[in-house]
Amino acid sequence: MKKYTVEIVSSVRDEIFEYIRFIRDEYKSPLTAERHLIGLLDEINSLSSFAESIQVSTRQRVLIHGPNARSIKYKKLCIIYTVHNERVIVHELLPCSMIISDL
Repeated sequence: MKKYTVEIVSSVRDEIFEYIRFIRDEYKSPLTAERHLIGLLDEINSLSSFAESIQVSTRQRVLIHGPNARSIKYKKLCIIYTVHNERVIVHELLPCSMIISDL
């Protein structure tokens, strides 16, 4: 089985921590925020095993990251990434509603 190295663009790291801070501070729910962080990072890291098995997207909002851009869901978030040889690069984290409305 092919293994990929997963890289997260620094702006995505910032988006992840902003999302977690929002859950922790606005909803006053630190345990839920921690579970979301662990789940989200697990989902991103799972790309190391199956990144290319996900179909290339046809959505314009995803394809701005390149012709081989793909996305996976975690709860109501979409993780947009590309695959380059042995590397998976996570480019963006968006609410899935922004991608679904892109028809």
